[in-house]
Amino acid sequence: MNIHIFRRFAFALAAMCTVAPYRPACADGVMLPDIAEYRARRERTLITEPEQKEVIVYRNGIEDLIISPRFAGPVSRFAWIIPVPSRPTVKKQDGALFHELARLIRPLGKKSTRSKGAAGIERAAPVEVLERKQVGAYDVAVLKADDPKALLSWLKANRFAVTPAAEAPIQAYIKEGWTFVAARVNVPDAARGLSAGTLAPIRMTFRTAQPIYPLRLSAANPDPFVVLVYVIVPTGPASRSRDIVVHHHGGGSRPLAALWSGLARLDDAPTLAKIVDGPAAVHVWDRTYHPRECSVDLKFSISR
Repeated sequence: MNIHIFRRFAFALAAMCTVAPYRPACADGVMLPDIAEYRARRERTLITEPEQKEVIVYRNGIEDLIISPRFAGPVSRFAWIIPVPSRPTVKKQDGALFHELARLIRPLGKKSTRSKGAAGIERAAPVEVLERKQVGAYDVAVLKADDPKALLSWLKANRFAVTPAAEAPIQAYIKEGWTFVAARVNVPDAARGLSAGTLAPIRMTFRTAQPIYPLRLSAANPDPFVVLVYVIVPTGPASRSRDIVVHHHGGGSRPLAALWSGLARLDDAPTLAKIVDGPAAVHVWDRTYHPRECSVDLKFSISR
């Protein structure tokens, strides 16, 4: 990892322990302003994504997508929509997973692959609310719909300010049978005057044929942003890492080398050790995206 990437890691990870006055990002899906403040402030309240940071843990057709939500924008309540390919379970991720991963991969000095129940949410048929619950700082609703117009109407009726740029990706996900996690992030009273910060990670677990990172909804972002994805998979016999290839915008693909491989120990990586039972390898995808490049999701192929 070169010094510029290391400095960005250190800066981003330090922000996880406190709310910091700089321009951070929310995680994937798209952060949307509360509709009342959106109408009052218009473009000034749009919450951008200069960086998306997440962990994918994949084994036996099950993916854990762990997102560290970082927000930017002069609002105190955030509406967050995350598409996933099947019905997820949603919970808070305790521990310091992103700190641990940064420590594990840093000594290798590898080059980055980077290049240029929900509060206030009411059910409205024909959208099915599969689950509603409080998850840490999040009020969460898991949604399913067959009609794109119905879900868009539901979101707008429940005070999610869906911008025109978000409508086409939402329609595409619905037609493909995806499920949506719609959440309101309630910033603590002490942080209401702040315009940027980092919230506790959220963990979604769902079935999928291959590891996937939902990127299409990020086409609604107004500015370029950085995506940083840790892909963690169990290693094969004799701790041999399996090859991983990422498939991305424009039909491109690229192999991802393992930046760390081994058995996570409770004394130096306790969160990872609890998530991954046995030897594993950590691969990293780090790339700057323009919104127009978000026409496809990131998919990862794993050798057997």
